[in-house]
Amino acid sequence: MNNQSNSVSLHSTTSPEEYWRQQRLQLLEHQKQAEHQTPEWQAAVAEFDQQLANIPLVPFEWADKKHFPKIRTIFDMAREKIFMPRKTTRKAAVGDFTVMAIESTGTRLKDGILSLSAMKCRDFQAISAFSTTINPNDKITASAPTVSAILPALIEYLDKDDILAHNMPILLKFLYKYGFDYRDNHKNRRLFDTQKMAEHKLSEVMDNFDLHTVCVYYGIFSNKISTLSDCLATAKIYAALLEEYGVE
Repeated sequence: MNNQSNSVSLHSTTSPEEYWRQQRLQLLEHQKQAEHQTPEWQAAVAEFDQQLANIPLVPFEWADKKHFPKIRTIFDMAREKIFMPRKTTRKAAVGDFTVMAIESTGTRLKDGILSLSAMKCRDFQAISAFSTTINPNDKITASAPTVSAILPALIEYLDKDDILAHNMPILLKFLYKYGFDYRDNHKNRRLFDTQKMAEHKLSEVMDNFDLHTVCVYYGIFSNKISTLSDCLATAKIYAALLEEYGVE
């Protein structure tokens, strides 16, 4: 993260107004780098893509859909609590997690999932990944399983980890209708949402908190467009946002 150390020093040496002015200038500079594909942008892309390529994918087997009959509704999702860090939060207590991302055919509940990835992190560093394409028509084919068919393997991969996502409500909305319950294996599992964190801490800099915009703010660039790259980007954003929150 290009600006993590700057973030801490600016807070301690400048007024809040000056700090946020400099942060807005930083966002504009990173946007310019991306638009013109500067050497700084190219270096950031190369570093990100190399890190992504070095993360091993775990093998998994598909299950029969009938073995996963539970259904969660959007009303269940609305009751879920998102963990928000504070200055008293210890960094060591939130650095182990699994980040998840999906690609869907739309944002409506009746839309389907096209791909799903999860990435296990220890001390904020990715150590393995789980990734698969999905048949959005909810039919198992030779090349793509249904969401329900991969859920047992996904739950096993999550183990007892906390879950991180960018826009957690969307993730849960799509997974709940297939029977996913984040409390499986671990009823005290916490949910972290980088979009909610960004909305809380970066409202002085931007008014759009989608994954791409927050990535640009932190100088995180990639040529890869996939749920797997979204997982790595979200993990990097999470570590950077904790700096904004003053977590040590």
